[in-house]
Amino acid sequence: MRPDALVKPFLCDREKIVREFAAKYFKVSFNKDDDLISYVLQGCDMYGEKENLLLLVYAKEFTQTETSLYNVLQRMEKATDYNVAFHYGNIIANADPVLLRNVVDNAGESKRILSHWWKRIRRRLDFSLWSTERLWDELLSFCESNKDARLDEIEYSYGNDIVKAIGNRNDAPVEEILRILQDGDKYYRYEENYLTLLAGELRLKAAIPFLFEKLRIDADLLCEKAAESLVKIGTDDVVLQLKDSFLQETSSFQIFTASIFGRIKSAECERALLDIIPKTEDNLIQTILADCFCNLISEKGIPFVRELIYTGYDRSLLSLEESLYAATKVMGIKLDDEDTLFAEMPEHREIEDYPIIDNETKKKNHKIGRNEPCFCGSGKKYKKCCLM
Repeated sequence: MRPDALVKPFLCDREKIVREFAAKYFKVSFNKDDDLISYVLQGCDMYGEKENLLLLVYAKEFTQTETSLYNVLQRMEKATDYNVAFHYGNIIANADPVLLRNVVDNAGESKRILSHWWKRIRRRLDFSLWSTERLWDELLSFCESNKDARLDEIEYSYGNDIVKAIGNRNDAPVEEILRILQDGDKYYRYEENYLTLLAGELRLKAAIPFLFEKLRIDADLLCEKAAESLVKIGTDDVVLQLKDSFLQETSSFQIFTASIFGRIKSAECERALLDIIPKTEDNLIQTILADCFCNLISEKGIPFVRELIYTGYDRSLLSLEESLYAATKVMGIKLDDEDTLFAEMPEHREIEDYPIIDNETKKKNHKIGRNEPCFCGSGKKYKKCCLM
């Protein structure tokens, strides 16, 4: 494993696959280092914004400073490519409201802050001025008024923005949150999803057992949010509880939780993987766990990853060759059998791999399914991108 400080420079590596690996390393663990965005922008200067498009997608999760936010705004104003401008707008829209207010007050209603993001920016600024009690009541009211609506019929980001606003407060109704999370009758209702997410925003250790229970429910969105929140809490208790039950759980539970071992950057995760992988027989789960070794930048995991590449893994899920290649570059390790291991791996991933947005009409006139490619051009599924 490598300290974060040694991984950050690889955000500017000359190889795109390594840059994207490093960005994902920080993104999936919800790293709060406010220096990450400067590396991403430096990479844009070095290699071009289109070549760094996926890093800009990931950067919406990175912590901003006032300086970086002004930098992003200026870049958006100058961007000639719609996709680049769109993702700069996304970074701005996800920034801390305190910083956001200063930037917006100085920038005015820039025509380049796309209407999709301007509406959300104004909403987040409004929410930052509300009392916690008002935010809580609004969240429950929003859930109740949409209780019979399908996910694609509601503005899911509205509830998300309330959750983020409450997540910054010291007076959040923790006991009520825990009570509702414990209530089995709330399954499949929107408050269950939002409060599962809120438990992670607030880093509620007391919610850990309830979040594990959510992962045993047949509900994809709920399971995704439960896993995310466990990563945000990120304690050894999370890892140990997952390790103790993992092999006895259902395949669905394992699929949703296996990546946690690669997202929480701790020695406890590495130890858990070394213990679990030899006892795992399902090839899909083996593939996810092997990728976790790469995401931990674990030298101890190299033998298992290498073996799985040779014996066969679930190639429909991901590319272990790409993950191992990037991880060894970050480690500074050259494998003896590199030429054989990486023989089928393309040297560069071209920008054409990402869907291009034609115009805003496309997203306005088409109801996007959760599993369809996101309209923003990230190349990810809608449920994993702008729906979040």
